[in-house]
Amino acid sequence: MLEKITKAIAALPAEQHRAWREAHGSDEDSALSLRWETSPMWTPEHRDAVAAAIHDICIGSKDASEALSSIALINRDLGALLACAIARSVLHLVDELDERPRYAVESAELLISGVISREECQQGIRGAATSYNQSFNNAAMAAYRAGAFSVLSRAGVSDFAMAAEVCLVTGSAAYAVADKRCSNERGNHMEMEKVMKELRSVLGAAARDAIDAVAALHERSKMAQNELYCQQYYSEDAKCRPGADLILVRHPWSRRP
Repeated sequence: MLEKITKAIAALPAEQHRAWREAHGSDEDSALSLRWETSPMWTPEHRDAVAAAIHDICIGSKDASEALSSIALINRDLGALLACAIARSVLHLVDELDERPRYAVESAELLISGVISREECQQGIRGAATSYNQSFNNAAMAAYRAGAFSVLSRAGVSDFAMAAEVCLVTGSAAYAVADKRCSNERGNHMEMEKVMKELRSVLGAAARDAIDAVAALHERSKMAQNELYCQQYYSEDAKCRPGADLILVRHPWSRRP
């Protein structure tokens, strides 16, 4: 997958190559590489190219499970956001008065965006599990599994565990649609295989927005690191310089004499 993405970047004009290398801190003679932490510095053309490559990878995969597994291997945050997109695509199959599955998906998205903690997300997704236990609606289970995927993506679990969760997210969503379309068991199974292929388009269509969200996440992470650095710098400086706490505006890159 990484090779296909870098090939998509290579197909862009030369000025985009220079901007990409500048974002990655590499020289003009080096091969094009991909580091997601540089995504805040990608141009719109870069993001479009990466999204197009991911879309093509999704459509070329055997089914949504294979596509999402491949994406999660290169970036778990991106995979988690696309798992949420899968779950969102079947939320219309949940009773409109039951907001618990929707809240679970929103909690998962907020976790990946760095807005809430894993503990808060876990609380948010429990309602979707309760909804499934009460209704046996696989769309509710897809929402719960998307939330679980997001929690696990932040827990440092193995790729094997993430792959298993991918199957649960995509399988639950596919069953939800198949249950709606077909009533008999044999037809349901055949329909599910068809839906698993259709869900590839959901992943491809959501790729661009997910890339923007990952870039925003890295931007916030960088700002948080800078803020921590500033706090540490100010704290250390205040210990050494009497009256430093009286200075209201200071910049870490511009030390006072």
